[in-house]
Amino acid sequence: MKVLIGVTGIGLGHATRVHALLPYLKSYKILAAEPAYSYFLAHGIKATNIKGIEYKGKEFSFSMLKTAIEELKKSKEIRKSYTRVKNLVDSYNPDVILSDSEPLTIMAGLKFKKRVIILTNLPTILTEIEYIPKVYLNTKLKAQYKIIEWLINYLVKRNVEVVCPSFVKYKRRNITFINPIIRPLKKEPRKRNFYLVNFGGSIFGNALLKEVIPYLKAHHSKKFIVVSNYFTKRRTLKDNLTIVPFIKDMLFYVASSKGIISHAGHSTLSESICMKKPSLVIPLKNHIEQLANAVSVFRTGLAHASLDYEFKDDLKTFFKRIPELKFNLEEENVQPTGAKELADIIYSKY
Repeated sequence: MKVLIGVTGIGLGHATRVHALLPYLKSYKILAAEPAYSYFLAHGIKATNIKGIEYKGKEFSFSMLKTAIEELKKSKEIRKSYTRVKNLVDSYNPDVILSDSEPLTIMAGLKFKKRVIILTNLPTILTEIEYIPKVYLNTKLKAQYKIIEWLINYLVKRNVEVVCPSFVKYKRRNITFINPIIRPLKKEPRKRNFYLVNFGGSIFGNALLKEVIPYLKAHHSKKFIVVSNYFTKRRTLKDNLTIVPFIKDMLFYVASSKGIISHAGHSTLSESICMKKPSLVIPLKNHIEQLANAVSVFRTGLAHASLDYEFKDDLKTFFKRIPELKFNLEEENVQPTGAKELADIIYSKY
């Protein structure tokens, strides 16, 4: 059975979980936008490059309007990529098209009447919206929710199979929830006395990190490894911070750390929860998915969350809550079996 996989370029989490899926597939081809495309090449995995969505916005906010304008500006490149996708669907003739939040492969799959599966975290929002305090739901976030609700309904009506990796046990009609998908560790972790601080490499993450760093320095007795290509181009020591521009084997550092301080991206949370690492999560501003993820882990006790962006108080509370968070993580015992579960879904009709 042949599987065509489309991978969005929004962060690296989509690429890493597809990477975890590949050992379970017999025959596949990959279409990927940057930086996912470069990730696959760096790991010796052949992929076809397509144009992806780029988020634009002030500071660390998620701006739908600026994103839409940017997409209109580069519509010719999007059309060229769509033609490339259609040609590959026609020539490869896959049995299944799996889209990890990549829209062009879904469009082509529906056009050629293929079986289409979308791997997406968006259904989490449909449930968590009930738990998000209204004070946090501004006009932008409400608009994002309405668009996501419409999108999921649109996909379901067109018989697209919606699969959602999750660290919380949800049940929802027409949506299949599976355990988190994370990469396997390449080597045994070492217990080390540091907290890993990683907000990704985007302009939003770097702006968020800039806000947080002064409060990290205030905790003199604690050591932090901070990942950022914004502050340094080589390994640098600053007080109790070790700042590095890039970590190749990030999962090893997650597993070796005492805890994690990060944004509320699904892949980062999945790795920290499956490895039972206490976390402080700070969602990107005006980003409904990250807010929903943060509320989800906060209300279930799987992580502490900074919803008001009161970093000084939230850091103190996080360190006090670490024994409680460790207990909760052990009790919940979320398993990283999502890749195998997704493969079973793909092969279920063959």
